[in-house]
Amino acid sequence: MKSLTLTYMVISLLLLYGIFAQRVMADPATPEPKIISFPSLLITEIGFKDSKNDFITLQVFNDMNNGNGNTIKGLSLKDDSIFFTIDDDIYIRNGEKIFISFGENNDEIKTTNEGLQINLTKNGLTGTTEQLIVTNNNQKIIDAVCWVNSKPAKSEITDFEYLFNQSAWKNNDITSCINSDGISKDQLIQRKNPIIDTNSKDDWEIKIVNSETIQNINNNSDEEEKKDDDKDQETNPISKIKICDGEVIISEFLPNPLGKDSNQEWIEIMNSSGANCSLYGWQVDDREGGSKKYTITSSEIIPSGKYLLLPSWKTGLNLNNSEDSVRIFNYDGELTDSIAYEDAPENETYALNKETDNFTWTIKPTPLTENLFPKIPELRPKPKKKEESETKPSSKVTNGTLSDQLHITEVFPNPKGQDSEHEWIEIFNASDSEIKLGNWKLNTTNKTYNFKNIILKRQSYLILSDKELGFSLKNTDEKLTLNDFNNKEISTVTYEKSFESQSFMEITTIDDGTSTKSWIWTDNPTPGEANYIRYVYSGTINTFDETSGKLLLSVNSGQPNEKVLEILLLLSGEKLIDSIFTVGSRINVTVRKEDGNLILENYTLLEESSKPGQTTEGSSGLFYILISSVPPLGLLGYGAIKKFGLIKIV
Repeated sequence: MKSLTLTYMVISLLLLYGIFAQRVMADPATPEPKIISFPSLLITEIGFKDSKNDFITLQVFNDMNNGNGNTIKGLSLKDDSIFFTIDDDIYIRNGEKIFISFGENNDEIKTTNEGLQINLTKNGLTGTTEQLIVTNNNQKIIDAVCWVNSKPAKSEITDFEYLFNQSAWKNNDITSCINSDGISKDQLIQRKNPIIDTNSKDDWEIKIVNSETIQNINNNSDEEEKKDDDKDQETNPISKIKICDGEVIISEFLPNPLGKDSNQEWIEIMNSSGANCSLYGWQVDDREGGSKKYTITSSEIIPSGKYLLLPSWKTGLNLNNSEDSVRIFNYDGELTDSIAYEDAPENETYALNKETDNFTWTIKPTPLTENLFPKIPELRPKPKKKEESETKPSSKVTNGTLSDQLHITEVFPNPKGQDSEHEWIEIFNASDSEIKLGNWKLNTTNKTYNFKNIILKRQSYLILSDKELGFSLKNTDEKLTLNDFNNKEISTVTYEKSFESQSFMEITTIDDGTSTKSWIWTDNPTPGEANYIRYVYSGTINTFDETSGKLLLSVNSGQPNEKVLEILLLLSGEKLIDSIFTVGSRINVTVRKEDGNLILENYTLLEESSKPGQTTEGSSGLFYILISSVPPLGLLGYGAIKKFGLIKIV
């Protein structure tokens, strides 16, 4: 009996093992979920005033697969609600069009020489106030346009608010849509340029409806299609892109950021032509056989003389510190620019110097702004020329001027590599008259420097190097004091710990007219120049473009003379969560003014924009507390918090 029981147990175990092994072996055969790479397309024509003759034209300008085509399964069209969705795997390529007609006998899709013909039984589009929205397989808006009459209904205004909140329209006022009262039955709206999209009525113009063209859309005449081939060449986005060859150039890149390189590198491309340029389908990579090429799919047009910033978290490109290159390729895969480099210094960018027409390493990164190549000013005072001095200077040191307007404004105690002969201290004369420094003293924790007969002019700076001082500054627990010749303490600075290649700088913060002083460590020293000024503003987010790193803020407090501010986000770390900078959200920002630009340093999200079916709450809860405490975005701030999972959208 025992042996029989044992036999049953062994058989049962073997059966269980067999079932388990079968499942384990079956796992590798489980098909991977299919990821649909959706093409980029725009609405190019709409007729919405003639009911049964209404039509829509879409055009693909990037199929995301090097011209081989991508599926548009999941593409949907909606006005108040979704009225058409493509449920099948239908592939479409660059330059091909999708024609949609209304009032047909049957719902059908058929291919043409130009793309797709979609016939719908739906009775046309609303001709008074409406929006047309195109979404991809993930229900994300690809493109949208709206039109409005003189008396939009309340429900129509609500529908439009959704469009604006989804960043699919630039202006939050429904009257910014195309005026439908000014369009007749024999007219249509047409996109001015098939690759430019500013999400505004400025993209559109009114055209007379050509009856033959409508007939071609409905009947798909092969003869008419052939006639239109030459016309299509004129509006083909590829031909528009080619005019920028040789004039879209690499202008600056950061291969060796301070600290960890991963996701902190970036490449800047400049449009040096005299026209606006699109980089749809262009590619960027490093040297041959290096990182995988990144294809630019942004819908933004780069204006003449402006820039496109490509952070590494977006491109996936990893630049080597020892030796590498940056290359860009046009729409046809032709190499248009290539810059090679060796031995990248930490936290310095390789940038194009317009004066010399060569690339040079610079200590001042300038993403999205003109390249700068600051030089450390003369650290020793220049001797006076003979004609400037009537008598020989006396060797005897006389007492200087008593003043409380002399300030230590910046300290550079920890240069990269060897500190000796590279440290310096900046002193500023804030008064409107010159100050003589005879017998003044600069004291550090362990050493003292006695000033000679030095004269510091009004509103000017004095830079003292460690060589001039005769001693070095401590990297930790240092205290500096400036005393007049009566030994009265005029200015004091202390720091517990220094950071390599950073200066300790006094900055001014202006908040609603109130000015305060504070000290910060910064990667961008300004020896002999004015230090940063911070401004605090409160307002509503008008536009956020993560590709160019631009935030447009409609201001309701701060500097009263400015209505809308353009703020730059020096994007680094991981990708910003879109909902943090949702259009319509109220936000407090702190920005610094640098080289004529406003750079975002930190912010507090006051209130998220409301969406249909959602309520709006103020800045409460863990999410808002964390957002309020985010350090300057120009370094790691947001990326570090997101990386370690401290931010959670609820």
